Amino acid sequence: MRIILIVLLMSLATQVGAGSLTTTMTAFVSDAQVKLEQQKLTGQINGVSLAAKYKFYPDWHLKYEHLSGNGNLNGTIEDFNFNQNLLYGYKTFEVFNSLFSSWDLTYDFGAGFYHKKSKLGNDNYEDSQFPVIIVAEMTNTSGIKISFSGLGQLDNLMNNRSGSLSFDTPMASNVSLIGKYTNHTSKVNGLQHCGSDYLIGFSIRF
Repeated sequence: MRIILIVLLMSLATQVGAGSLTTTMTAFVSDAQVKLEQQKLTGQINGVSLAAKYKFYPDWHLKYEHLSGNGNLNGTIEDFNFNQNLLYGYKTFEVFNSLFSSWDLTYDFGAGFYHKKSKLGNDNYEDSQFPVIIVAEMTNTSGIKISFSGLGQLDNLMNNRSGSLSFDTPMASNVSLIGKYTNHTSKVNGLQHCGSDYLIGFSIRF
């Protein structure tokens, strides 16, 4: 699914013109906690993240994000793994920033479709939801970006939500170094997965 969506976004960008597509590839380490009934398991999970963002109209974007990881949790010999996919559209709003003249401030508001599948041992857990996304981003004159984002389903924020702090530093023409910290919790059919993720990688703009 993730490959098909990324290829589709790249083909759309090729038809519209250069500079409308950004792809991101990161690796992550997660301090994870998994709860199932009376069990509480902790451990470290490693994985990868892929994302593609397509600007299809001024201030309007379509973005796809994939995250997958696996690891062994303390207290069990069974592996835990998961993969999640998020597809959403959003609109960007520019805001006049009177406090920091060298930084531009924007807000993103959007909504989309989220699907997560987890596996603990031989048992599978799967669920979908329709979250809203809010992002505040600051960009300075050197192109360095710092952003704060939140995602969650409004009628179930206690069980399904995440918050992130990200930075984006230009390294070369159309290439940036990406760093991200995410704190999250999700409950899928009785299996609750919480954690703190630390991601680092690169983005490429076409």
